[in-house]
Amino acid sequence: MGEYKFYVVQALVGSEKRVYEALQAKIASYAEEGAEPKIRQVIMPEEKVVDIRKKKNVVRPRKILPGYIIIEMVLDEETFWFINGIRGVSGFLGGKTPFTVKPQEVEYLKEMVTESEKEKPRPSVQFAKNDNVRIIDGPFANFAGEIDHVDEAKGKLRVLVSIFGRSTPVELKFYQVEKT
Repeated sequence: MGEYKFYVVQALVGSEKRVYEALQAKIASYAEEGAEPKIRQVIMPEEKVVDIRKKKNVVRPRKILPGYIIIEMVLDEETFWFINGIRGVSGFLGGKTPFTVKPQEVEYLKEMVTESEKEKPRPSVQFAKNDNVRIIDGPFANFAGEIDHVDEAKGKLRVLVSIFGRSTPVELKFYQVEKT
C-alpha cells in the first residue's frame, strides 16, 4: 500500500457534514472488514461562535474552511473515485493530480481548533471602531452611526449617532445594530 498524505477535498457549501459522515462511514467499514484503512482521518475544522437570535446568545459551530475537508489517506484509483463519487463532493483541490498538504499545516489547523475550544466563543459578526452601523432595535431604531468603542466581553458598543446635527454617544448591545 502507498504512503499516507493529506489532501483537500472540495465539497459544496452546506454539504460538508454529509461528506464528512460518508468518509467516517468508509473508515468504519475498513475496520469492520479488518483491512488496512486507506483513509486514516478526516478533518473538518470548526470554531464556536456566538450568534444573537431573538435577543439571546446562541453558541454554534462555524467552519474555519467552508467548502473544504482535509483527508489523510493513501491516494489510489479506488479512493480517488470513491471520494469523487460522494454526493456533495466537487473534487480534489488540484483536480486529477490532487495537491498534498504539509503535515505542519494540518497541525497548525488542529492547534487553531484546540485554541478556539479553550477560549470563550466570539461573536459571529465582528465589529470594529469606525465601522458604520444601523441601529435596528431600541429607542434609536433606524438611526445610522459610527462605532466609537467595542466591548466584546460585555457584548456592547458605543455608537456615535448624529442627533440634531450633533454626535451623541449611545451604548448598545450587539444585537441592536447591523453593519451597513
